Amino acid sequence: MGKNNLISVVIPVYNAEKYLVASIDSVLSQSYKNFELIIVDDCSYDQTYLIAQKYQNNDSRVKLFRNKKHLGIGATLNYAISKTKGQYIARMDADDVMDNKRLEKQVNFLEKNNNVVCLGSYMKEIDEDGKIIGKRIIPLTHKKIYEKMFYAMGIQSPTLMINKNLVPKNFSWCKTDGILDDLDLLFKLINFGKFANLDEYLMFYRIHENNLSLKNIKKTFKEALTVRKNAVKKHNYKPTIKSKIIMCIQTIVVKLFPEKFLYDLYKLFSKYEKLLK
Repeated sequence: MGKNNLISVVIPVYNAEKYLVASIDSVLSQSYKNFELIIVDDCSYDQTYLIAQKYQNNDSRVKLFRNKKHLGIGATLNYAISKTKGQYIARMDADDVMDNKRLEKQVNFLEKNNNVVCLGSYMKEIDEDGKIIGKRIIPLTHKKIYEKMFYAMGIQSPTLMINKNLVPKNFSWCKTDGILDDLDLLFKLINFGKFANLDEYLMFYRIHENNLSLKNIKKTFKEALTVRKNAVKKHNYKPTIKSKIIMCIQTIVVKLFPEKFLYDLYKLFSKYEKLLK
């Protein structure tokens, strides 16, 4: 069952006082107990640091750090990862919640599949009050995940667990410009092992007005295009014809429709994406 393998859970936090308690509690209540929780505060000006500090004082597994100045999510994640000691790195955000068996189920899978470098899962969407408002079902196999990455997230970032043993010591983790460090990281990691997802809902992803990727969808999409083009040029990624066609359609839609309609179109696309398989 992999009980001796340490998991490093990393959470970058910035002005997260509203949801941080629920997030940390979901980590500390995991059925799998051999983990460390690395929290890095990116110079919050609310009560975030004090909340995390209380947990650090009461549980030796919680390790809290603070940036000297506001650096953004990519640089904050790089710092958090530099502090990890575990074989496996589990990603989550300060407003999301883990199922209490997430770590156990993911580490069990990785112990049995030691060629898998990145593992995710299905996840449910919740609103500000924790009410379930949607589901995200994604491909399970490496081939399908690989293809999808050219037009959508093949592994949902909050569900990501990485086998650090398969990653080079001098690996350059997250990009520090923009907000799509997660997509860029996946393209980098795909050269070091297989990708997989578990067909279980192991995370609850919170939808609210401060979600970075939803604030300016057109800007986010433009950054995603750049990341995907760089993946082809720099990381030897080879998109399929199908994924190129989907990407072209998305580009046209984003250009034609106003911002306020794009998120609803995204939800509609996600709902009926199975017809494209």
